[in-house]
Amino acid sequence: MTPQPVETPGGLWRSPMRPEELLARPSAPSYPFRHRGRLHWLEARAKEGGRVALMRAPAQGGAPECVTPPGFNLRSGAHEYGGKCFCRFGDDIIFNNLNDGRIYRQPLAGGAPAALSAPLDGAAFADLIALEKFDAVVAVMERGGRDALVALHANARGDAQPQILAEGAGFYACPAASPQQREIAWMEWDDPHMPWDQSRLAAAELHARDGVLQLRRRRALFDRAEHSVCQVGFFDERRLFFIGDGGDDQDGDFWNFYCMRGGAARRITGARAEYGEAHWQFGQRRWRRVGARIIAVESAPDGDRLVAVNPESGRAAPLTGRFAACAHLWSDGKELLFVARHADRDAEIRSLTPAPAPITSGDAITDGKLEYAASSSAPPASRARAITFPTRDGECAHAYFYAPCNSGHRAPRGALPPLLALVHGGPTGRATPEWHPLKQYFASLGYAVLDVNHRGSTGHGRAYRQRLLGNWGELDADDIADGVAHALGEKWADPRLVFIRGGSAGGYAVLRALTRFPELFSGGACYYGIGNLITLAQITHRFEACYTDRLIGARYHAEVAGDPQSPFVLRSPIFQIAQLRCPLILFQGRDDKVVPPAVSREVADALAANGVAHEYIEYENEGHGFRLLSSRVDSLRRETEFFARIIRAAQKA
Repeated sequence: MTPQPVETPGGLWRSPMRPEELLARPSAPSYPFRHRGRLHWLEARAKEGGRVALMRAPAQGGAPECVTPPGFNLRSGAHEYGGKCFCRFGDDIIFNNLNDGRIYRQPLAGGAPAALSAPLDGAAFADLIALEKFDAVVAVMERGGRDALVALHANARGDAQPQILAEGAGFYACPAASPQQREIAWMEWDDPHMPWDQSRLAAAELHARDGVLQLRRRRALFDRAEHSVCQVGFFDERRLFFIGDGGDDQDGDFWNFYCMRGGAARRITGARAEYGEAHWQFGQRRWRRVGARIIAVESAPDGDRLVAVNPESGRAAPLTGRFAACAHLWSDGKELLFVARHADRDAEIRSLTPAPAPITSGDAITDGKLEYAASSSAPPASRARAITFPTRDGECAHAYFYAPCNSGHRAPRGALPPLLALVHGGPTGRATPEWHPLKQYFASLGYAVLDVNHRGSTGHGRAYRQRLLGNWGELDADDIADGVAHALGEKWADPRLVFIRGGSAGGYAVLRALTRFPELFSGGACYYGIGNLITLAQITHRFEACYTDRLIGARYHAEVAGDPQSPFVLRSPIFQIAQLRCPLILFQGRDDKVVPPAVSREVADALAANGVAHEYIEYENEGHGFRLLSSRVDSLRRETEFFARIIRAAQKA
């Protein structure tokens, strides 16, 4: 007989998923490629301290094989958030090793990596591309507080110094070479802008003189105020494509395709959806050439799909149905590999070999062939429901709602579940409807989950994203409160038990929401969040050095920032801690350079001084975003038990 569900208040259900097993699951695969017929990808190894290793499919069944030996970590600290930091070079892989900041070369067949570059204090490399014609690799190097495009000989002996190809811009990303390696193009930008606010497309000719790689005729190809570029790549020797947004017309509100040909840029698509995304990490490839077409990711609130884009007309036709999200496209010109994220199971690597004929019918839509699944099991899933809710200023905001999901429990008759509001980071981030262990874990505990895409989030056009400039700490907190009010008005949750959690900029939103709307919340969890904008402005890292100023709408000046009427004071939760009413738990990594420990310690001290119930936990050897399995399990256990105590107390009241 099937066991009957146990009647238990929501939030106190026993999850069928144990945290140590849930968080030890293989990470979502990233950056897939095929070499000599075998599938390769990168994977974060939870049981190995979160190190990133190259994996490959077994030749004949069995478990995936790890190509990267212990002691090596395919990660980069460039711009703090890193991203893709390797490239395939013939039968080898060339990569940045996080452990020592050097570039290594390793046979894909296996074997010990050999250092190419000399040790360089403080150097970090990312966005590597192979230039086999010149026997070199090109990369973005961050060192000594500046960026440069650099080259390194692929047969160096471990003592090579990177050769600077281009410098002078504040930041570089997304280098791409033409098929015959005659030209190279990239995106660059300067403070005070972030790349999704205003950035430019640049290019140069590749040339070797006396065996030394050089750039000639370096020039800006697309440089317009209030326009951003991303996803740079050559279709052939004559056509360079990129994705851009900006401008006064309606189509400029979304990231669409541009074709650069003969020195002129022409927008070829006019989708009311996003082909691009905010450049937070290196290597975010959302389109590839396959045959005579572009295959691209098209993002909308209900998910992502792959579309075939005609490079001349810009006409697009769907190739797949909607996924929760798609990422990391790779192609050899015939086959396409991509990472598909689903609403009800772990991420997968899938392949497509589109027919050469134009796609004109829905009959051609396919989800592609499954190549690799991160896990063979399919845990119980609460599927996301996309919602749009009104905001107090007459606009609207977006979220995903997840109902409680656990066959072993049911709520008491007439009882509503507790609500957990989730806030993504960035704040220029994006919540997607994909299966995520934390969202599913909370749903299995009996929480209703509201994953908020407040104004400032990506995926809803430039105007929606830019609404947060000058309004950080105001609109996002308002949208969270309005989203919660909408959920409560729909009777989806118990108004007496409303919780909130977030990390980084999401942690700042947690603190702002708790201090601005103290009567709304019962408890909160803040991961490496921002309590004092003055402290953040003084000590944050280079990539986001001017970000706070633009979000706040005022330039930071030490002599005036501490004035009681300064926006840096008015929007710093630490100065409103006395208004906070509910218990709060805070988590922090001691090696965090984005939001250093001093920022969180200030909040903990203020909570103690004001008599607010709280817990503060710091973890050794953790940075911005916990990677060690022990830290992730411990923080999740502490957080859920912290909330459970609040729920138990409410049940007794």
